[in-house]
Amino acid sequence: MNRVVVNQVLVAGVLRGPAEVSWSGSRIDSVTASSKPADVEILAPGFVDLQVNGVDDFDCGSGDHASLSRCSEQLVAQGVTAWCPAVTTRPLVHIESALWSIDEFVQLQHGASARVIGSHLEG
Repeated sequence: MNRVVVNQVLVAGVLRGPAEVSWSGSRIDSVTASSKPADVEILAPGFVDLQVNGVDDFDCGSGDHASLSRCSEQLVAQGVTAWCPAVTTRPLVHIESALWSIDEFVQLQHGASARVIGSHLEG
């Protein structure tokens, strides 16, 4: 079990703190009042980004696994835990190819990067 003391934690839409938060895996087990010094300022749920075109010169719409992986790494560093790569307007054959490639990437995802939870289609 992991533990951290935070100045503020968002629980059911209400900020509480200081509090000790305990968790196992990806699930919070308990939030209890604490008088210990805080390890972190605020603990809140991760962001979900529903439209990511890319990061730097990496284009998510290509479906390229290296680009998707790089975007996942960059997004989690900014607090995003789930996201949808955007496939921009292009010929249908390219859209279909990108979607198949994104689906394949989803099946291979692992580690501490942000998770792809779907695709955003434009056009």
